[in-house]
Amino acid sequence: MAASIISDFWAWWIGELTSLFPRHSAMVTRDDRVVVQVAQRSCNIELRDRNGDHFTEGVADDRVGEHIAELTNNRRCELVLREGRYLARFLSANRLPFSRAYEMALIDLSEDTPFSSSDMYIGFAATDAKTAGTEYFAIKRDRLDPILESLRRAKLTPTDIRLERAAGLTSLSAKSLVNMHPAFRHRNRVAFGFAAAAVMLLLLSFATLVHAYYRFHDASQQLASEIAQKQKSALEVRRQLDNQAKDVAALAIVDKQKAQAVPVVLIWEELTRLLPDTAWITDLSFGRDGLTFSGSSVAAASLIPILDASPLFQDATFVSPVVRMPGEKGERFAIRLKVGRE
Repeated sequence: MAASIISDFWAWWIGELTSLFPRHSAMVTRDDRVVVQVAQRSCNIELRDRNGDHFTEGVADDRVGEHIAELTNNRRCELVLREGRYLARFLSANRLPFSRAYEMALIDLSEDTPFSSSDMYIGFAATDAKTAGTEYFAIKRDRLDPILESLRRAKLTPTDIRLERAAGLTSLSAKSLVNMHPAFRHRNRVAFGFAAAAVMLLLLSFATLVHAYYRFHDASQQLASEIAQKQKSALEVRRQLDNQAKDVAALAIVDKQKAQAVPVVLIWEELTRLLPDTAWITDLSFGRDGLTFSGSSVAAASLIPILDASPLFQDATFVSPVVRMPGEKGERFAIRLKVGRE
């Protein structure tokens, strides 16, 4: 059962593939054609070549091969069975697999016709996607065997069997021909070769797709690695740029502070210029809050207005109360002020 299913699937698949291409018989040119017409009691041979057409009537079945060999070097021919040389029987309105149709044809031939299945060849028409229904054709063995034997002796190859019908010529399927007679085994090899070529094409296409996928996958991984490395480098550059910007900002602040800062020499010179001769400085210190100095003066209170009047000093105040020390003429003071340029 499984073998029949596989065989049917194989026949269907080959038929679907070969239906995509012109049939061999349709590709035979007018300059290279030998047709054996199977008539009622004899055969007619139609030869078409470059030298012209040749038609011979009344050739005996067992002399067909020898006669063709005398006429041409062409080693291939096709058989055409005229009406009345076969029996056409309808089986089903559906397309049936070969094995199922063959079994039904054997039953129909035995039960509904006067012929025995051992005396008849059973064949089916070559179908395509547009073919509807199933019918079979029964051909007498004693009518076909002498012709095929004659072709074998002459080393000629029958390529096809066609049936003359009212609608035109009908070709038998390759599966039917191979099943009918060993003379058509080459059709099996052709079908197998075609299928092998199709399978090889599919395998090559699949291998190409797999190769392309892995190439794309590798390229994607390399690209992702390069992108990650570039991103890491970009982050490092960004970090360096941020640090550089911070350093530049810090330098700008330092430069600004430096530009606003007042040199000690200038502060000392300004104090020397402002303080009267009656004032002395005994201690001088610089801090974040500004300048702090202490000393003595005859009139310490008068020093605050003098210092505030300077453009270099601001907010001059006494740090501690002014005191007069016993035995001294001046007053002790301690003053804090801010230093800065306006």
